[in-house]
Amino acid sequence: GFDARVFVRKAAEIIGGGGGGRPELAQAGGKLPEMIDLAIDSIYSSIQL
Repeated sequence: GFDARVFVRKAAEIIGGGGGGRPELAQAGGKLPEMIDLAIDSIYSSIQL
């Protein structure tokens, strides 16, 4: 399985923030909301098999 924290932390860096949680559920926040599309794209790119 995947560890949600890994993906959330990567995305959080893009939006200028941080994140964490449990392996099955994580959340993030940041100072650059205009970068959210790029952050989400980075998660999708990371999990494509």
